[in-house]
Formats: sequence, C-alpha cells, structure tokens
Amino acid sequence: MTGKTSIETIASAYGQQAVVISVDPKRVYVTSPDAVQHHVIKTKYPGPGGEEFCWYQCTVKGGRETRDIGVYEMVQACEALGAGEIMLNSIDKDG
Repeated sequence: MTGKTSIETIASAYGQQAVVISVDPKRVYVTSPDAVQHHVIKTKYPGPGGEEFCWYQCTVKGGRETRDIGVYEMVQACEALGAGEIMLNSIDKDG
C-alpha cells in the first residue's frame, strides 16, 4: 500500500465506512478448476455446455466490456486498500 490510491486517500480522510466499491461480475463457465488462474467455484447452475465450474469476471462500462481479473481477487485487494463496503451487482441476473 502506498497511500496514494483513491481508496486509501478516502479511507484515511473519512474512514473505511465511507469507501464503497461497486462491482459488476459476470459468470464465466469453465470445464475444471485448473482451466484458469482465478478463484473457481462449483456452480449449481451448469453452463451452456454442461460446465460445472465458473469464476466471476470483472466488467466495466455497464457490463459491455470484460477484464481478465476475478471479482474475488479484486475485492480482496480493495479491502486491503481500505474499502469498507462492497456492492455486488450481477450482470448475469440483472441486478
């Protein structure tokens, strides 16, 4: 932590409760947990090809673009920087 990020600056000035991170995750189905280097879970809703595992990918621009970063890893990093709350919105379930 450098103390220079927006999250760190706001948390330092106003407290962690003032920092709310909004995340728009999108489910990505995979055939096995070893298929990607992200936090993978077994899903009770199989994918279109019968996949039993998935990970949640971060999106930007209202879900129109994806990034190769997992939501699980990103929220842990934001928490370490000082975020006090995480607001999750599901791109797959519209809210």
